[in-house]
Amino acid sequence: MAYSRPEVDQFLDKARTERDYLKRMEMYRKIEEMILDDAPIVPMINHLFQMAYQPYVRGVEINALGGPIFR
Repeated sequence: MAYSRPEVDQFLDKARTERDYLKRMEMYRKIEEMILDDAPIVPMINHLFQMAYQPYVRGVEINALGGPIFR
């Protein structure tokens, strides 16, 4: 994506070396907030699909993600 922000890079360098867990988590929250404010991407995923089978097709099961399983 070629996302670049020097402030984020600096915070990441500091967070990687922070020994205090709570301080480090707070730093990562701040970094995440900075990145989300820039909104380099907006993930939009839609895995909706329809399938139709002839009445004579037997043994087709549907997995948890909605895909067919042919045994």
